[in-house]
Amino acid sequence: MRVDAIKHDITKLENCAAVVNSTNYFLSDGAPKSVNHAIHVAAGPRLHEVCKRLGTCNTGQAITTDAFDMKADYIIHTVTPSWRADKSEKANVLLTKCYTNCLKAALDKGARSIAFPSLGTGHCHFPPEMAAETAVTAVKEFLDENPGSFDAITWSLSSQEMADIYRAVIARKLPDAFVVDEPEQEAAPEDVSIEKPELSADDKIVKFCLKYYLVLKLVDKDQILKDWCRDYNAQAISESHSALKDILQFRMTSDAYRAGIMTGKAQEILEDEGVVYENLKNLNNDDMSKLDPAVLKAALEIQFKADEANEGVLIREGVASGFVVKLVRALYNMLR
Repeated sequence: MRVDAIKHDITKLENCAAVVNSTNYFLSDGAPKSVNHAIHVAAGPRLHEVCKRLGTCNTGQAITTDAFDMKADYIIHTVTPSWRADKSEKANVLLTKCYTNCLKAALDKGARSIAFPSLGTGHCHFPPEMAAETAVTAVKEFLDENPGSFDAITWSLSSQEMADIYRAVIARKLPDAFVVDEPEQEAAPEDVSIEKPELSADDKIVKFCLKYYLVLKLVDKDQILKDWCRDYNAQAISESHSALKDILQFRMTSDAYRAGIMTGKAQEILEDEGVVYENLKNLNNDDMSKLDPAVLKAALEIQFKADEANEGVLIREGVASGFVVKLVRALYNMLR
């Protein structure tokens, strides 16, 4: 069983039985440059004729057709919800339904490999990190309920940046199925004479800290924001703070994985150093700055892991208490 995200044209995938199309209510071919339009072009005019006869497709529903001129056997059409129209748990529930119904449709056809685009991140305006989190969670839950149902599940995406976002979530939620080899990179133009140096492990963490320190500091100094964080409920998102929620709960977690903060050895590190995690929460900034960087990284990892196990812990406890901003500040000052 392989699960991965790659930068690739979804219409040209090899050895993939079913390809998912992000369509619209009328099953029409969509706007130029959209995945929907590209799939209709690749499949040929017979797809358009079949879709006309099928009529309509509701949000979250999945409808299967032949793939016609494409290399896949089937195209599974689904309509994704609008993030702007449903800035609530409802949008994520509907997006989960899209994935679940597409996987069921593939299973019904005996297709053991399926490829998805990044459902919801185009004209439906889902934040990429949130779309990836919802997508991989939906796939994991389906695989848990239907073990052995697929040989390969792939997200075929338009950019390497988007692929990296999905790969970070896959590595975290489906580590046993994740393909660890790097995706094939495009050759650099011949006239490129300067290459970007590879960032060291510490440099990646410094970059992570710089990205989020100002956000965390802003929360820490604004009592209204701190109160919101403390009262945060994952099932009742405040409209006025939804952007902050996306940053703290989805982007920050994904970036922590990419930065190498998440190693799976947090508790082991703290035990080796003789540190009790709960005691760290009572330290002031000066005491925090005296800790080993490995201890700080381990404490951050525990925060993110707790959030996975109990959605919202990072926001309600770590950020609202100021603990996370202390960790990030101390780690940045040590490694820069």
